[in-house]
Amino acid sequence: MKLLGAVMIFLACAMTGFWMARHYARRTEELRQLRGALSLLETEIAYGATPLYLACRHIGEQETGPVGRFFSLVSQNLTQSDGHSALECWQRALSEVKGELAIRERDRRILHRLGHKLGLSDKPDQIHHLRLAQANLETEEAHAIKEQETYEKMFRSLGVLTGALLVILMY
Repeated sequence: MKLLGAVMIFLACAMTGFWMARHYARRTEELRQLRGALSLLETEIAYGATPLYLACRHIGEQETGPVGRFFSLVSQNLTQSDGHSALECWQRALSEVKGELAIRERDRRILHRLGHKLGLSDKPDQIHHLRLAQANLETEEAHAIKEQETYEKMFRSLGVLTGALLVILMY
């Protein structure tokens, strides 16, 4: 019975460490995915002259996970807007996926600022703001990669070592 308790404590601590480490990897992946999605949006607007709701729907179908869900929600909100602006539809979708995304507040601010510009200006201005958002997300992705390199291994090791320490102290 004592051995079973020790194994459970060790596994719980190790899994907690791995879960915390996974958050850093998810942020990096989602920032990369967001940059790609914004690049697709830029292409849809620049070369396809696609309306925003259709462009977001296409991106939502192509992307997976919370990023794809975000763009699908934007498209859905724009389709069922009932007089709401593109900004309000963008913000509503961003708040709905807030808990699912591993991004930080400063990453959200980049997307929030972009929402203020989409659908309000001409094509060149929107493309400019999309490229600016992509550049800002690229900078955040570089920071996220550094954090991932620093903290991912640390949290995994910390979880395993904490579990081992508790088991040793238990015996």
